[in-house]
Amino acid sequence: MSGELWLEVDDDPDPRDAELLNEGLYRYNRAHTGFADGSSLGVFLRDREGIIVGGAYGYTWGGCLDVKYLWVEDQLRHSGYGTRLLRAAEQAAAARGCHTAMLDTYEFQAPKFYQKLGYEVYGVIDDPQVRCRKFFFKRALPRGVA
Repeated sequence: MSGELWLEVDDDPDPRDAELLNEGLYRYNRAHTGFADGSSLGVFLRDREGIIVGGAYGYTWGGCLDVKYLWVEDQLRHSGYGTRLLRAAEQAAAARGCHTAMLDTYEFQAPKFYQKLGYEVYGVIDDPQVRCRKFFFKRALPRGVA
């Protein structure tokens, strides 16, 4: 069979292809852990026209919330929207039975913001070739926030 296979590098992969990888990994993880509770989670901030001007997106699985994206338009930053978005995602995750939230950020993004919200650093990539540190954060979700 290996003679029939080939590698393909794609600079702009089809989202359906990426989703196929996600589904395959989820099946593998479910088979090895018994956790079958994986689900996407999005919280969006919209303007009057319904245009997204901020949001939090990630997934829950195995009792954990993994926040992949948290973003707010520049002119809306420092107005409390980031906190509200993250807390709403945490509450939704707690309602799903999650006990831990995790995320990552670069030093020029928002490490102090996450620390202010009770997240603690559990890992750092500090590679001079990267020229900026990447922080990995976690936070125990409060019981009863759902």
